[in-house]
Amino acid sequence: FYYGKPHRSSDIHQQVIERITRAQSSVQALEPLRNAAIIAADSLRANDLRGFATTLIRNTEAQAQLHPDLVSETARRIIAIAQRHGAWGWKVNGAGGDGGSISLITSDDPLARQQMHAQLASELPHIVRIDSAFCPHGVQVSMYNS
Repeated sequence: FYYGKPHRSSDIHQQVIERITRAQSSVQALEPLRNAAIIAADSLRANDLRGFATTLIRNTEAQAQLHPDLVSETARRIIAIAQRHGAWGWKVNGAGGDGGSISLITSDDPLARQQMHAQLASELPHIVRIDSAFCPHGVQVSMYNS
């Protein structure tokens, strides 16, 4: 879902960098993000979509630990609605902030997805749904000649 406006993350980046620089151990501050990336890759290699989704949640939580504004109010509202409808996972993309996007791994229940989409459209009419799907054979690119 695109929040309806681009993110402007320079200020938040600067604040995160300053916090990490002041911290006793900047390595520890970033370790949850590093671990999430490793676990996510392992989950995908094992075709474990639920494990991957759980790792996305951990990553988003780690982003919020770095700075609460990395997960915007819009993202939090989307996450709350997604949770109510059984979503498996979510990830704030990029540096977060007020604009940008979030990815959801939704329930495999079509009715739950439909109800979630309806509630999101009703409560957050400015967001834009961008559908995508996982391909079991990896990324495939098709070129069409017009």
